[in-house]
Amino acid sequence: MFRVKTFLKINGRIFSILFLSASMFFLLMGLTKAGDKDTTRKYKATEGLPNVFNEPHGDLVETTIRHEAIMKFPLYQLPQTKKEWDQYRVTLKNQVIKKTGALVDQNLPLNLKETGSSKMPGYTIKNIAFQTRPGTDATANLYVPDGDGKFPAVIVMMGHSSDGRLYDLYQSVGITLALNGYVSLCIDPWGSGERTTVHGVFEDHGDANNLGSALLNIGQPLMGMLITDNIRGVDLLSSLPYVDAQNIGATGSSGGGNQTMWLTAMDERIKAAVPVVSAGTFEAYVMGSPCICEVLVDGLTFTEEAGVLALIAPRAIKMCNHNKDDLEAFNPREMLRSYKNAKPVFEMLGAGNNIAYDTFDLKHGYWPQDREVMLGWFNLHLKKIGNGSPVKEIAFKTLPGKQLMVYGKDEKAPQVTGTAEYCKQRGNELRNVF
Repeated sequence: MFRVKTFLKINGRIFSILFLSASMFFLLMGLTKAGDKDTTRKYKATEGLPNVFNEPHGDLVETTIRHEAIMKFPLYQLPQTKKEWDQYRVTLKNQVIKKTGALVDQNLPLNLKETGSSKMPGYTIKNIAFQTRPGTDATANLYVPDGDGKFPAVIVMMGHSSDGRLYDLYQSVGITLALNGYVSLCIDPWGSGERTTVHGVFEDHGDANNLGSALLNIGQPLMGMLITDNIRGVDLLSSLPYVDAQNIGATGSSGGGNQTMWLTAMDERIKAAVPVVSAGTFEAYVMGSPCICEVLVDGLTFTEEAGVLALIAPRAIKMCNHNKDDLEAFNPREMLRSYKNAKPVFEMLGAGNNIAYDTFDLKHGYWPQDREVMLGWFNLHLKKIGNGSPVKEIAFKTLPGKQLMVYGKDEKAPQVTGTAEYCKQRGNELRNVF
């Protein structure tokens, strides 16, 4: 009897629980039908749409253009015979001149002006300006060793410091060269240093405020403006009585390193070059170019960077790249790709040892290790001493930028033109042509 009562009691509870659960289910279903008709209709209206983008997608434009750049790289294989190379190099050089708009009148007077100087132990720094194109001057410093000369010389090109040649790292290059018996010309790049919109107010010459890009509108890309200025810098060095014009080198870092490559490729008076944290590939520039000054218009439609490096052969070039560089385009990996493609041209011309590289575990910049490599390379190729190994720096001190300026804050000559002013002047000239 106990078992029957217990069974009925337990199962009664189970039945009660099941009954309550069923009641709640039908109650909720009723509420859904009564209150959520709109939600149901929305679901039925969309449940048949295809999942076109069923996963997150990246930037399709960037992906497409990067793919095109990757496919271009292997297309530009360099000639394997001297006859083919001689034809190729002339064509490539002419294309670069056309695309950069680099124009140089070497009969144009230099009109060298010196506005001040600083006597230092073992050398003198001169504050100078000289004419690079009609009515337009570049500002610069000449570092001249003590003695009568003639001295080998090096043109030093600046990267992206808004104060141009006044930046202490760039002063360091000029000083080190002078202390080791080289005349060095440290030139403000177009739009930087003293060559800005408002004299003494430093600005970026490239992408900031689209200054560098504005030059495209007058058919004179920033790269071409820099090539023109730097060739005129070589004209100046060659004209100085205390310079050995047969032994001129070129160096610079970052944007200045790229200027070094382009100048050396275009001006055969440069006997040896050391570009620092700048060598890479044009492919790596795509969708990540550091500055408009480093962009060759239509570049990947007719060459890769290896072709430009090969234009330097059989003259000497040594590249310094840094493993900790935060700019992907200048990663040693990219430099090595161009090096490997250009080296066979040097070998074909009997100068396989004239293209070389060093890498350091350093961040972006022109550091003492780079400068010591630079000295060894120039000693070998411009002085014919040593074996190219690094040369220890002599201790030095840099100067306040103000002491190196060609003009005081309110003294800028009208020939020192900023990008905005130059574009306006040139635009008015072009308007009168059409």
